[in-house]
Amino acid sequence: MNAKYFARYLISTPISIGNMEEIKSNQIKAFLFKFDKVEVTLYDQPLSLNADCYIYADNIEEAEKKSFHLIESINQIFVFSSSCVSKNPKLLKIYNATEGLKEREYKQIFYTPIDRRNVLQLNETVLNGIFNSFFANKIDDRVWMAVNLLRKAYLNDLTVDRFVSYWSGLEALDDLLFEYYKIDKKEKQIKCHECGAVTGTATSKGIEKLMLTELNMDKGSFDEIRRLRGKFLHGEPIFGEDIQKMEGFNLILRKSLIITISKLMNIETSVVKAILEKNISVYQEEARLIIKSTLTDFESPVISDIGKQPDLGLKDVNEFVKSISGNKITKEIRFIGQFNADFKNFTIEFWTDNNSRMSITDLKFRVAKTREGLE
Repeated sequence: MNAKYFARYLISTPISIGNMEEIKSNQIKAFLFKFDKVEVTLYDQPLSLNADCYIYADNIEEAEKKSFHLIESINQIFVFSSSCVSKNPKLLKIYNATEGLKEREYKQIFYTPIDRRNVLQLNETVLNGIFNSFFANKIDDRVWMAVNLLRKAYLNDLTVDRFVSYWSGLEALDDLLFEYYKIDKKEKQIKCHECGAVTGTATSKGIEKLMLTELNMDKGSFDEIRRLRGKFLHGEPIFGEDIQKMEGFNLILRKSLIITISKLMNIETSVVKAILEKNISVYQEEARLIIKSTLTDFESPVISDIGKQPDLGLKDVNEFVKSISGNKITKEIRFIGQFNADFKNFTIEFWTDNNSRMSITDLKFRVAKTREGLE
């Protein structure tokens, strides 16, 4: 039987429940709705909109995924209804809210700025090789479109969005690939199985030739990518298994798009190899301090009681940088919390973004034994 979980998210958005005067005077207004067993409350904070929800899941990892999907769906509705663009929701806390438990799994996240740039020094040889190719000749607008879609893929955090951006970049270049490989125009023809008459034109033949030739991909894998592309773009539901496949295919699509752009721009093989060896890096200014604990002797309040949810209230964070070497920072972090419930069995993790070039190692912590704080 599924357990009940509480999750709280922060949404950075211009959208608010109340007006500016109400927000300034700390008059918290909320919007509550329920469907099936799901309960959600949206309410204003000084610099954001928060979303609390109760959902059902088999474990806390599944609850985190389901709650994110729920709040992100609401976020998309915000965009559709208001034309205001919002950032992806950030998980603030999640815990097991099933009735009658003496101990509950609890997780809370604090987002903390990284106090210096995460950097990737440009390779002058690679850059010169690309500049010489891009600016020596007139460039087809479709190539610039593909480069822009590659950038959009990097900026997208969501697997499906990244998949669509990569594939769209390749489709923009499909006709150019068709010409590059000198494919017989007859291969683009779609014929009636009964009479043999030409009924249409096939797409992706250039992309198929590149993937099967340059990446040694088998035809079945290419067809699966095409199937997922068609499934998404034609409005069919995308399930967890499909998203996992897209995640794996994204590595192939990224490589294919870089190779395609490079071939069309006559970029040297050594330069292409250097590009492909790099991991995706996105400039980001936050890291996550994740505290996991056991919540004891606590009964979950109704969804509208925003202030009664358990909290490792952040009282103070002191960071002491001990050393800096390249992108490696050695620092001591002292976190002091003010609890409003009983917690035990603390573990602390410090994460950077998946696309960051920062590395966090040798994290050490100690925990105070009292309810008043964690140090």
